[in-house]
Amino acid sequence: MTRSLLLNSIRFYRHYFCCDSIFNPKHCVQIPQKKSVFIIKQLVMASLLCLSIGSHAQESNSNLQSNPENAALENDSYAAKAERTLRPFHAKYVAYRSNKEVGDIELKLTKTQAENYELFYRSDISRFFLTDKRSETTIFVNQDSFLKPREYKYRRTGTGPNKDLTLTFNDSNKTINVNNEKEIPWDGEFENQLFRIDVPHRLSLGETEFVYDFVNYRGQKRQYKLTLVEIESLNLPYGQLNAAKVKIERKSNTRVTYAWFAPSLNHNLVRLKQYKDGKEQGDMKLNDFSYQ
Repeated sequence: MTRSLLLNSIRFYRHYFCCDSIFNPKHCVQIPQKKSVFIIKQLVMASLLCLSIGSHAQESNSNLQSNPENAALENDSYAAKAERTLRPFHAKYVAYRSNKEVGDIELKLTKTQAENYELFYRSDISRFFLTDKRSETTIFVNQDSFLKPREYKYRRTGTGPNKDLTLTFNDSNKTINVNNEKEIPWDGEFENQLFRIDVPHRLSLGETEFVYDFVNYRGQKRQYKLTLVEIESLNLPYGQLNAAKVKIERKSNTRVTYAWFAPSLNHNLVRLKQYKDGKEQGDMKLNDFSYQ
């Protein structure tokens, strides 16, 4: 069905926007060549994404047929399906700088209670005589397919000043407590890392653009704009994977990040690469992945 829809879309484009000898010129609309190329690129990118998702769906259907328990789960409510996208996992990455290993990183999602989860991030980076160790822990709930942070803790140690931050999200009065020192209005923002597990869900739904308002590890409100760029084949320490490449933009034009999410691993993060002023700042690649 996916291929049929894509073919129909391409035929529609050719019929109404391309005036060649095959089609009746009376039904054609002349458009600039640049815009025509842009539309074709968008169709190709959409087709790659849909084929990747379709392939993942076929694999999932095969698993359902071989596993009656999975087949039963597939008949659950929509809310249960949304929750199931938060399947607990443990991912480990190798950190690089200029193609040289500089440390290790891990990301772990754990289910603690019925609707409660914990997302844990840790990085240990060293280069020459410089060291940087960071950890982030988010306690959140998955209610009606929406992720709501409850508490966020950040800690940084190593060369230079250490840093600690605790954010407490109060759902009753819509405020965020910052280090028990001040309160700021909470307008539904994420904390610094929940987008890492929300993007996979939205990609699985076919979305290609999304915006995240969040509070960063300094306690400041910021915004990310994410855009699907293309589907790439990656050769990682984990192995070869097809992944959706997503561009992460900030209001500051000096820093750009690219993230890759693999449909075959429930659209989880498999690579992250960051640039500042056009120069690479760091790269992390998936080394090990397991469901918990």
